[in-house]
Amino acid sequence: MGTIPEPEKLQGDKLGSFFRMLDKSISDALTLSFFRTNDMADDINHQLIAGTTPVLMLFLARTGNQIVDIRFFDPDDNGTITYRDACRDTNGKRTLARGAEFIFRGKGDERLRRLIYLSADISDKGLAQRGNVRAFLDRLEYGLSTYVKSASYLMHKNYFSNIRSCILKKSSAVVQDDSAIPYRFFDKGTWDIRLYGVYTAPIDLFKVHLEKDLKEAYARDSKKLGFRLGYANQSNVLVARRISRPQP
Repeated sequence: MGTIPEPEKLQGDKLGSFFRMLDKSISDALTLSFFRTNDMADDINHQLIAGTTPVLMLFLARTGNQIVDIRFFDPDDNGTITYRDACRDTNGKRTLARGAEFIFRGKGDERLRRLIYLSADISDKGLAQRGNVRAFLDRLEYGLSTYVKSASYLMHKNYFSNIRSCILKKSSAVVQDDSAIPYRFFDKGTWDIRLYGVYTAPIDLFKVHLEKDLKEAYARDSKKLGFRLGYANQSNVLVARRISRPQP
């Protein structure tokens, strides 16, 4: 999650170093359309660039938004947002908040908007160990629009079943590439599915996650995609809109 950069500590040569590090931290996202996890571990774990907060601040500002406030939080055991300082001492140890809330407004827009970032292990084991995060997800109301891309095919694995089920239960629309939820989990009587781009196979690193049913669906019907995203040179996007609401 990280902390907010402190301008008073970025004087002289440090200011140039700060912007060079910030530029480096977003280079993968701008050139490849995704962050590489191993690179992020180095690029945003630095004395000048700490965590994802500075990166989110940059993208908000560069897309014409005015950041009004940033507040840090942890979910309590009921999943309710509990605000606190970014860092606090716990039994003599300094710990970081797990979440950041950005209050902002767009150019010419008086309405305040909210971006919430939560740092969490969302594997089944991770959610079992962090009941407050699971409770936070459970509190989300039905009707979400969910977007997932470049997700390392994690929800193809059995031990990411809880977050997969949460998305399918809470969402009225899902937009994703093939690295997100496998095609077979979208019940065709529940979801209206449109396919865009080209799907042949995942890149070699993830080739074990080839979906034959998705490949057959693309062969039957797909529309052109006018931009690139995700891992492969030939991109694909699945747009699923729910046609029947799930039972409570």
